[in-house]
Amino acid sequence: MTTLPPPVFVTGASGFIGEEVALGFRRAGHRVYGLVRSPEKAAWLAFNEITPVVGDLLKPASYIEVNYTAVDNAAVMIILTTLSNVSTEHDPALVIFTSGIIVYKGMKSASDPPIEEDTAELDEDGLGFLAARIHNERTVLHAEQSTAGKVIGVVVRPAYVYGRKSRHFYDYFDQAANNNEVVGDPSIVWSEVHIDDLVAGYLLIASAPNEDIASQAFHFADSSCNTNLEIAQAFAQAAGFQAQIRATSTSLGELAAVGQKIVVCSGKKAEEVLGWKPKKPEMLEEVDVMWERWRAAKRVEVIVQKR
Repeated sequence: MTTLPPPVFVTGASGFIGEEVALGFRRAGHRVYGLVRSPEKAAWLAFNEITPVVGDLLKPASYIEVNYTAVDNAAVMIILTTLSNVSTEHDPALVIFTSGIIVYKGMKSASDPPIEEDTAELDEDGLGFLAARIHNERTVLHAEQSTAGKVIGVVVRPAYVYGRKSRHFYDYFDQAANNNEVVGDPSIVWSEVHIDDLVAGYLLIASAPNEDIASQAFHFADSSCNTNLEIAQAFAQAAGFQAQIRATSTSLGELAAVGQKIVVCSGKKAEEVLGWKPKKPEMLEEVDVMWERWRAAKRVEVIVQKR
């Protein structure tokens, strides 16, 4: 008899990363359940062979009968408590909590050594949501201890994600091509990762031995190190705009301002522990692909609006 891969439960399954993770696990042969709040979103999941669970993460009764192995972006304490009640130390559940590299305080210069998961300072004095996210990270990382081995916790801190439906970076086409400007600090640098490479990381975590991943945080980041201005210039060139790009100072909202820090992260730990390596070319090597995707998305939006 063929041994089937364990089922997977993804919260936030209608979000960009959640949906791609759910589809990735499905392609890998898993039975995948996706938690959503509306029947409309549930229909889209079902269309893509994801079993929809319409419910509320804060109400475990709405999804408790699902037998699951991995969770993305969870309401942590409720998930851990629920899982510890239905799992054993001999067959522990795996929780993968999606955080992000924004939790770091950042670097003085992009030429400093890349940030590593276990040594860098976290931005605990930042906005409230950062403190809450860091608290949730720690709760997940201590899950094995707090649940007597019934739950294994892993934290994923993705770099800024690009590709397909990602909202990151596409605004550069509007800013550069239409207004010949880049909004924000032109010298800011973030690590980047394509969504396909990120999803591959989740799959590697789910298939890794528990002793290799328990209570560990992982970056998924390629080796790119592009400034805000360099990205805008490359995007403008792909759009056929040849004029000089200028940096524009603007009053960013509190949430957007959180991203105005240099965060270049190392993917070495994921490579050594999981065997992960990014397969996609770096973003600026395929900026023409992103340009065509952006144009296609605009056409699709027009078609949808006309219906």
